[in-house]
Amino acid sequence: MSKVRVYFEGDATLRPGFQHFFTSLTGDDRSRLRFVAGEATVVRDFMIALRKHPDSLNLLLLDCEGSAESCSLASLERRADWRPLQGAQVRQAQVFWMVQIMESWFLADREALAAYYGNGFRATSLPGNPRVEEIPKADVLRGLREASRDTQKGQYHKTKHAPVLLKQIDPRKVQAAAPNCRRLFDELQTCLTD
Repeated sequence: MSKVRVYFEGDATLRPGFQHFFTSLTGDDRSRLRFVAGEATVVRDFMIALRKHPDSLNLLLLDCEGSAESCSLASLERRADWRPLQGAQVRQAQVFWMVQIMESWFLADREALAAYYGNGFRATSLPGNPRVEEIPKADVLRGLREASRDTQKGQYHKTKHAPVLLKQIDPRKVQAAAPNCRRLFDELQTCLTD
C-alpha cells in the first residue's frame, strides 16, 4: 500500500494536530499518511475517495458520540450524511471511531493538559475514569471546560485548543486508555510497514 488517507470528522484546523499525533508511525516521511478534514461532508468525501483513490487505503475516522458498542458500520449507515455512491463498498475495517469523542483522548494524558493550560488548571474537575472511552461525551466536555475555565488560555475551545493538544498528548497513553485508538494505530502500523 503506497498511501493511507484518513478522512476525519472535524475542522481543518485539526489536521496538523492529527498529523503530529501519528508521527511515530511515519517518522519524517509524512507523505504516506494524509489526513483529510471534513465536517458535514466527511462521509461523502470518504465515499468519493474510495473511487478516486483506489490505490490508497482510505479510512474514515468519526466521533462515536456514544459507547463503543453503539458504533458500527450499521450505525454509520443510519447517519443523515450516509449516501453510498454506486460501486463504493465500505468495510467495517475501514471505519474507526473516536469513542466517545476526540476530546476523550485528551483525558488520557492529564499531565499534558495541565502543562498546556498552566496555572489555574483544575485537574480534579476532570472525570476520574481511566478508561476514557467509557466517559459520556457530556461529562468529557463539561470536565474540560470546568478544568480550564480559570486558566490564562481560557475555557476549552475545540478549534483554539484541540489542534495544539493533539500535538502535546502522548499517543502511548491514549492507546493504553482508549482501545479504539489503539486499533487505529495498529491498523496504520500494519499498512505503513507493508
